[in-house]
Amino acid sequence: MKNGKFPRILNIGDYIGFAGGIERYIWQSSQLLRELGWEVDYAGGFYSRDAELFSAAFNRVTALSGVLERADDYDMVFLHKPGDLKQLLRLREKFGRKLVFIAHDHDSYCPRRHYYTPLRVNCSRRYTFCRCGICGAAVNPRSWHIERMLHFSARLELLKTLRTVTLSRFMRDNLLRNGFSGERISIIPPFIRPKGGERRDFVPGGVLRLLFIGQLIRGKGADIFLDIASKLAIPFRGCIVGDGKDRVKLERMARRAGLADKIEFPGWVSPPDRFWHSADAVLFPFRWQEPFGLGGLEALANGVPQIGFDRGGCKEWLTDGVTGVLLPAGGVDLAVKVLREWSSKPERLLEYSRNSIDIAAERFSPRSYVERMGKLLEDAGCGF
Repeated sequence: MKNGKFPRILNIGDYIGFAGGIERYIWQSSQLLRELGWEVDYAGGFYSRDAELFSAAFNRVTALSGVLERADDYDMVFLHKPGDLKQLLRLREKFGRKLVFIAHDHDSYCPRRHYYTPLRVNCSRRYTFCRCGICGAAVNPRSWHIERMLHFSARLELLKTLRTVTLSRFMRDNLLRNGFSGERISIIPPFIRPKGGERRDFVPGGVLRLLFIGQLIRGKGADIFLDIASKLAIPFRGCIVGDGKDRVKLERMARRAGLADKIEFPGWVSPPDRFWHSADAVLFPFRWQEPFGLGGLEALANGVPQIGFDRGGCKEWLTDGVTGVLLPAGGVDLAVKVLREWSSKPERLLEYSRNSIDIAAERFSPRSYVERMGKLLEDAGCGF
């Protein structure tokens, strides 16, 4: 508090409602801060699923135009998507040093947004005007032109002047590679609330229960989950929780692989607690470089052992040999081998489960998150 007042925060995002991990992050963090007395508003553009539930996390929800004239009302403003150059200039003009960019994704330094080359190979290069312009144009020449690239470059330079928050060391390194100042970057991992006590019901009846949870798009690797499942040759059940443009294709793949009676597709479910509670292992077979991976925190807090491919920021929460197994990217056969071993060793799953719950409480507690947020306000000169 400062002078008996709690901070007033504004979040700016694309959607009013749940569209992906960004909205879930905003929703959860805003609930926590409001419980502590902070005032938290939200400004968004497009409505998405469960807009009413999403909006209940905030003191006030409005269109962006409704807050631009109330800049003095806020102690800090979190920009969760960079938007276009014109909008960013307006926000910087209105909010000044109060404006903080939260870098959730790769779209600030990758014109194609996903940090892929045209051949869908993950990239690790610094943004340059010519190379990245050619990369983008190679995919869809009609949508790329010199003015668009000039705007992208100017927006990136403007973002570099802002105080920035990342959720992982991986994203911090990406920003540094692309010219952001380390002095302006704060790493504030998300938090997870405790989910209950110790689990003991692993591999009941000798049937291994597998879970995939996330958007059903290529980068998340649900098709790789099906590939792994098709090679197991042990008693198992699988569940793919989520929705996305690949859902019909994935259901067709499951039928063709003879898995229709073993793999469930319940769609997007909120909250998905019952699936965490009935899983022996969760798979994160990422193709793309996941900036953090909020599903990993849910796995920790629910005591679900993890198998993940070493992409992006998953090392923030998946500790190899402690909470599960971290495999080289694309390690399908290795994942099959691990799962076969786990199916006959529920005591190992119990150990991973206990470690996961402990790490969630130690590294990703609500208290730790609030302390880091308070430090951010202090460093920005807000004095809370």
